[in-house]
Amino acid sequence: MTKSLRHGLAIVVAGLVTLILVFLVQGSFESLGSAMHDMAWRSLSGRAQQHSERRIIVVNIDEASIEAYGPWPWPRPVMAKLVQRLNEQGAALEIFDVVFPSAKPGDADLTQALAASPTVLAQILAINSDETIFRGRLQSGLDYPECKQYFDSASAYIANDEKIVGQAAGHITPRVSSDGSVRKMPALICYQGKAYAALALAAVAKGAEVAPALSYQRNSGFWESFASLQYRHIPGIQIPVDAAGDILLPWWLAREEMVSISAKAVLQGEVPPGF
Repeated sequence: MTKSLRHGLAIVVAGLVTLILVFLVQGSFESLGSAMHDMAWRSLSGRAQQHSERRIIVVNIDEASIEAYGPWPWPRPVMAKLVQRLNEQGAALEIFDVVFPSAKPGDADLTQALAASPTVLAQILAINSDETIFRGRLQSGLDYPECKQYFDSASAYIANDEKIVGQAAGHITPRVSSDGSVRKMPALICYQGKAYAALALAAVAKGAEVAPALSYQRNSGFWESFASLQYRHIPGIQIPVDAAGDILLPWWLAREEMVSISAKAVLQGEVPPGF
């Protein structure tokens, strides 16, 4: 091997080693940043909110509920009864983070209960995936021609059966980090010329009884987020999003500060006064 060839080979090897080190260091910095992010939220959790959050009450499908009504998923008549009981108890809005993609016995009962109650159902749109699953029918699509300029597009979806229709719907698709944690969620996801809002954004619009129309605005301030979403029909609310169109999930509340109740208690009419 000639001297010039040895020098050339050494340069190539050095370049490859440098690329590997840069890749490893970048991964380490990302992991370190994620860990610091989690520590910060854990330390802040509970300090910003001195009282329990009572605007949202979690209905738990807990061990007592499963023991009383069987394993999850529950039959549709049981879910219909849960929807009806919540409505009777005066719930302003029922937000479901589960999907009903298949037709099953008792669908008519659930459909009737949903039609009589203020409900927001969940749906899932696959992003950055090779999946080609198309189940159910997507609901609450927004006309948003510019969607693909700012947000990811879906390649597949799992929605509710076409007979299971809530008064609104929003996606529960997470943005999974490299370490498997969920710290962000796409604000909107595009599919076939429509935009589908995240469940929380759809719920805010439904609670205000307005269309969930959102406008995108790029920010320029040093301390501002990359961009913001604004409800066109709800003044004063801005949703910060990053360059990928994701919402950062800020865990201001510790889990124990969320008021919750067993689904069994709801179904059996044992909800405490004041709920």
